Amino acid sequence: MTDRRVFIKSLNGAGNVGEYIESVVAVTVTGATSDVALNVTSISLGAGDWDVFGMALALNAGVTTWTKFKASISQTSATQGAESAQSHVFVITGGDPPIPPLLVVPTLRVLLTATTTIYLVATVTFSGSTFGVGGRLSARRAAR
Repeated sequence: MTDRRVFIKSLNGAGNVGEYIESVVAVTVTGATSDVALNVTSISLGAGDWDVFGMALALNAGVTTWTKFKASISQTSATQGAESAQSHVFVITGGDPPIPPLLVVPTLRVLLTATTTIYLVATVTFSGSTFGVGGRLSARRAAR
């Protein structure tokens, strides 16, 4: 993935409630391997209570057909988050839609006891040419 931008914005200063961290990655038409989880982007969050949310967009080249697109927020690199109360995993199925698949991963409350890297992970199942994934991962500190 290229063109990764990480923004740290805070009205109340780092470590305070309201701190905002965001990473945005532009989508490309290459980079994904069919049915293999990949890190779209990641952010490092300090200890505390965070609201984390993301969005993933897949883009195909040529005559690529996709059958499944999955995105989640995870604390493990290149591993989809577990489908439980601790993680949101969203899946859409299709074929050859007129627009690229887009998934919004709703807010997930994450309580951290130490600085932790949080990942936006995506998996696309496709056949044909190539696929790429981009997206945004954001977090707002809810409590210290």
